[in-house]
Amino acid sequence: MNTKRLFIGDIYDKNNELLEKDVLLVRFNNSFIKASMLKNKIDLISFYTFLKYYPINNTEPLNNYIYKTKDEYSPFILKKSLRRYLDYDNYMDFNRFLSLTILYNENNKKIYRK
Repeated sequence: MNTKRLFIGDIYDKNNELLEKDVLLVRFNNSFIKASMLKNKIDLISFYTFLKYYPINNTEPLNNYIYKTKDEYSPFILKKSLRRYLDYDNYMDFNRFLSLTILYNENNKKIYRK
């Protein structure tokens, strides 16, 4: 995985209420998912393949886990909050990515769900 796919952003619900702040995200084309959802390489490949070749509509359960910069029907990422995790591009294997995700989540437990 290339680090240019890693972003940090804030997740809001459809009523513009903050759900989670500073979430580590993986970008797939114009969609994002939480990095913590990827537990193994199969997850990474599956999400990438699914998001590349199959459109997701608002009635599918998977829509609750895939974020765009604005979506009136489901949680979304605030575009202004998006920033790259690293300023440079670097390739990392999946084990390094997994440990980085675990460390990031342990250090940044900022959940605002009510």
